[in-house]
Amino acid sequence: MDRAHPTTIDVSPDSLPEEIARKLAGLRYDRLRDIVGCLAIIMAGDSDQDGQRGRYHLSMRLHQAATGLRECRTALDQAWEICKPFETKTEKE
Repeated sequence: MDRAHPTTIDVSPDSLPEEIARKLAGLRYDRLRDIVGCLAIIMAGDSDQDGQRGRYHLSMRLHQAATGLRECRTALDQAWEICKPFETKTEKE
């Protein structure tokens, strides 16, 4: 079975950021959506922790990053809904 987009990637600790980004961008949109969603949750948690430590400027920037990642997750979810029927069809062939 030949999938249009993989659901997993292999990266090593010494992988270049551009290489990792290209591999992430090639993932199926539902998988990329899930990764971005996890990043949003982690950034929001980091923002909360830094706010509690009095690092308000850092907390605010991490909150902005988390908000952007949540918006990205929503857009990827919408992209997945568009592509899902075609990916499912490819998997069945």
